[in-house]
Amino acid sequence: MKDIEKKLIEEKFKDYLEDSNDLLILKSDRALKDNFEYHSIDYDKRFESLNCNTVQFFEPNKSINSLGIVVNFYEILGKQYALIKKFKQDNKESFFKLLSLECSKHIDKFFQIGSISDEYSLIELNFFFKRCILINLGDKVMISIIDYLNEND
Repeated sequence: MKDIEKKLIEEKFKDYLEDSNDLLILKSDRALKDNFEYHSIDYDKRFESLNCNTVQFFEPNKSINSLGIVVNFYEILGKQYALIKKFKQDNKESFFKLLSLECSKHIDKFFQIGSISDEYSLIELNFFFKRCILINLGDKVMISIIDYLNEND
């Protein structure tokens, strides 16, 4: 297990670990929630057409919705968790200067432009909201939330 994984799991389960030195942790590259399959970033790298690792999720300790990519899934004490590497939105002003006002209104509504940060969160799987599409733009990424995953156009 990587250091960041150990640190976040130890923080989350410190009360349990005070009473017991043993904590069974099951690790996986895939998880199922609400009949949708999610993958870790390493799992999706094996298949060029998949993008099932980018998610919108709720951070209960901050009471905000965030975006990020799944590093790994875990089952700990009967609950499913995901280690998320968080998305950081860039200052929009510099990007929107390159676009017309009409175009920037639409892009801001549907697309978030930024980068994947070095900040991680350990989130319960039931705090996942939606799957997202991530598009690499060189040194930046663009993320768009998929509102209707069942829609077949």
